[in-house]
Amino acid sequence: MSKITQNLIIETFLRLLEKKDLQKITIKELAALCEINRNTFYYHFKDLYDLLETVFRIQAQEVKEACIKHMPWQENMLRSMSFALEHKEALYHLYESPRRDLLESYLYNVIGEVMERYIMEQAEGMEIENKDLLLIVDFYKYALVGILLEWIRGGMQDDPRCILEKVGVLFDGSIGKALLRLKKN
Repeated sequence: MSKITQNLIIETFLRLLEKKDLQKITIKELAALCEINRNTFYYHFKDLYDLLETVFRIQAQEVKEACIKHMPWQENMLRSMSFALEHKEALYHLYESPRRDLLESYLYNVIGEVMERYIMEQAEGMEIENKDLLLIVDFYKYALVGILLEWIRGGMQDDPRCILEKVGVLFDGSIGKALLRLKKN
């Protein structure tokens, strides 16, 4: 029952976030829509930000589990964007909220995971220091998050596949070249 209630709160919260800004959502309203009392909400979450962090934590875990080994990074990136595509308005409201940092943290986490898996896979068999590998991961992670935040800021009008194709042209071969340059002799 507890997990069912938690899922109900999460789903209702996301539906509300599709319709209105985060700072306009109240626990009282959320509890009423879930047909629970406020204490039930507080049994599961400390506040709305804790609820939001839980949503992001669950989604990040789902992305990590959905990433497929030996698949192009663009495909895994599209898998990681499924949550964003399903909840465009909610994402936009979060982007415009005072707690945009939670959204950015989620994006860095998820995109970092996708890029780290891909780059580590590409580096298999190469003798490269871990700090150098992580530098490459950070470079591509920050580039992708920047592009994604700009996409959200612009209202998510463009098809993410087209964006990733264009980014793929920029990245094509550059990851492999960077790995070769950092390879120990």
